Amino acid sequence: MTLQIRMIVIILILIFITSGSFLGVIIRNQRVVYYREKYETELAHLALVRHFDYILKYANDIILLVDKDLNIVEANDRALEYYQYTREELIGMKVERIRAPETLSQLTGNVNNVNDNEFATFETVHKRKDQSTFPIEISSRVVMIEGLKYYQTIGRDITERKTIENTLKESEERSEKYLKKVLFQYL
Repeated sequence: MTLQIRMIVIILILIFITSGSFLGVIIRNQRVVYYREKYETELAHLALVRHFDYILKYANDIILLVDKDLNIVEANDRALEYYQYTREELIGMKVERIRAPETLSQLTGNVNNVNDNEFATFETVHKRKDQSTFPIEISSRVVMIEGLKYYQTIGRDITERKTIENTLKESEERSEKYLKKVLFQYL
């Protein structure tokens, strides 16, 4: 009988070892799959980050990330070029410092409009480090990053458009004056 008990014990031990080994292989394979998926997800995320960094760096428009207190948190290379500041000078700067003095009174209304609608597009005038100004069209939206509120702004220099608009307006005024003069002569 002792031989049979030994055989049963040995068979049970072998079953436990085999079952344990089988479970170990399954668990290991699940971990491999999990970490492979995690690795592939991270690679995709890094590729996306590199893509957005590239877009941000080489965009033709001025792109700023501004915190809720209206401090500039991030700026692309085009912004540095337009405002004539170094990255160290521009980051942390209040938005008021890049607004032309005559437009500062509109800033609160612009921010309230963005807050109320979560986005807004408006025209204003910005100034460079050398105090020269340029008209700009701003498209701004509220973005939440890690639970914090920011404003993402994309600005486009509209100097050329404003020049064309002014030229067209002057031309219309001259035409209107000329037409009135001609009509007045015949009346």
